[in-house]
Amino acid sequence: MVSLALLMFALFAIGYGAVKVNAATSENRGRNTMSDAQINIFKEHKVLIAYFSWSGNTRKIAREIQQKIGGDIFEIVPVKNYGTDFHAAVEEARKELAANARPPLKNRVANIKDYDVVFIGFPNWVGTLPMPVHTFLEQYSFEGKTVIPFCTHGSGGLGDTVESLKKSLGNINILEPLSLGREEIDGDRDKITDWLNALKIPAAANAAQGNNANTPIEIVINGKKIKGILNDTPEAATFRAMLPQTVSMGAFGGREYYGDIKERINDTTQGKLNFADGDITYCPSNNTVAIFYAQTSRPNLTMRVITIGKVTDDLLIFHNLSDSVNMTFSIANKIEGEQTL
Repeated sequence: MVSLALLMFALFAIGYGAVKVNAATSENRGRNTMSDAQINIFKEHKVLIAYFSWSGNTRKIAREIQQKIGGDIFEIVPVKNYGTDFHAAVEEARKELAANARPPLKNRVANIKDYDVVFIGFPNWVGTLPMPVHTFLEQYSFEGKTVIPFCTHGSGGLGDTVESLKKSLGNINILEPLSLGREEIDGDRDKITDWLNALKIPAAANAAQGNNANTPIEIVINGKKIKGILNDTPEAATFRAMLPQTVSMGAFGGREYYGDIKERINDTTQGKLNFADGDITYCPSNNTVAIFYAQTSRPNLTMRVITIGKVTDDLLIFHNLSDSVNMTFSIANKIEGEQTL
């Protein structure tokens, strides 16, 4: 059994960007393939297929999905090389899980905001989501996106992978996952096609409308102006109605500045216990707004936050501020005379 597994394991193929192909057309598709109607639905969206693969199995499925529906592909590549020995990789995965580690990655998706449908692929590692995938999820905001998981495994099924994914992403639209066992990786192509055809993808117009409704804002810090946006959500709309507002912000943990705001915001979503760099968030527990600027050794939050916006300028300014600083939030183009970064 072990020797059979070892035959399937291979070294990582390192990818540093998203690679794009078009969906299969009616001229080059075989019998049991994607429906034209479903391919047209995917074409209305900006699709990213991100995956982490150790043995090569998940990579194989990611590429097949790309061949069927088009979109861009991105491999999640850890700095650490887990090697090719099965038992050593399993032991390392157990250590990372016990430590709740966030292994650093070699690469990033530079334009994650452009995608509204994101496939996330991974193997079942010791019964749950691989820790490098947690690192990937916590580097970005998935607000307003549709996430579609796919999982490869030996004989353990999905395990706790999808539940772990849901906990990490919070209140995000996650569709039905695909689970493929070892014997199905090379054999059962109908299962992949049937799954893709059955996915209920939200109308692209809704995503586009949401993106267009974002509100540009300016944040003035020590006389300098940085740019950002507020999302098209009820919580963000309530905060927008309070602007302009100056908030006394304090540093915390080398990762964020936060401060009390003058009125409470009625929260309509559960929020999440993680953040992406640049997130502007609201915390219902203590009625504060925060700007997160750096991932640290403490990526998990103790209180849930709701993402209400994003800093779109360089975050370097936050690394050089004092521990306490006033920040003035305003709708863009409403204030004059500040220096722009």
